[in-house]
Amino acid sequence: MKWLDSLKAERASSFLLLGMPLVSLFGGLAGLIAGVWGVVSGTILIAILTYGYAWYRYRKKSLSSPANFVEESPGQPQEIPPDRIDPVTGLANTNGLMAWFSERGKKLAENNRALMVLAADLANYQDLVRSRGQNQADAILKEVASRIATFAGAEGIAARTGSNEFAVVATMLPRDSLELVAEQAGKLTEVLQRPIEYAGSVIWIGGSVGAARGGALEGPAILEKARKALEEAKKEGAGHYVVADFTGPQKG
Repeated sequence: MKWLDSLKAERASSFLLLGMPLVSLFGGLAGLIAGVWGVVSGTILIAILTYGYAWYRYRKKSLSSPANFVEESPGQPQEIPPDRIDPVTGLANTNGLMAWFSERGKKLAENNRALMVLAADLANYQDLVRSRGQNQADAILKEVASRIATFAGAEGIAARTGSNEFAVVATMLPRDSLELVAEQAGKLTEVLQRPIEYAGSVIWIGGSVGAARGGALEGPAILEKARKALEEAKKEGAGHYVVADFTGPQKG
């Protein structure tokens, strides 16, 4: 039976010689597949992280703009031109406000929105400049500007239109009444009378407000009506407001 044992040994040796290359081949294929999958998954992960970071930068830049009134191309935010921004307060200036009326008015009209404009004048700003100097007066002005800007809402805009003059534009539904405009004008007037703490002292600025409302395509005309109403309010002294075309109580 030695010849049978010899035959079995030869067959085992043959299978061993044949199996070793197959094992190596399958091992190599497994390594290749693992390597390709690692490259693919790594590329996908990098793409996801890159896209996420780009989106984060876009949203951060969009939300931190001092006045969001420039139309943007999809996925390509634009810088606000410097000639549209007031350098002291960071709000829009008159150029920026007029650009906002022009660029946003049509879209707001399509969305069935109207505009409310509040024009404000600070009563004691010039006295503040003379008593404390321009730098301190500007610092106090920034605080006043931040308070005024809260009246613009998410869709509106706040602007510094003169040395001590501001305008706030907020959107509203056409069915909203002049009573709502008067309510907001009264609230802004009250805010202007609040004291400001600065450098260990209390500052009283005060001011008057004029307000008007109209269609989304009539921005400049509404602003003019609000300014005329402001002139009427200033005749009564600080702490008063006047709403154009409104016959109800208009005393702050």
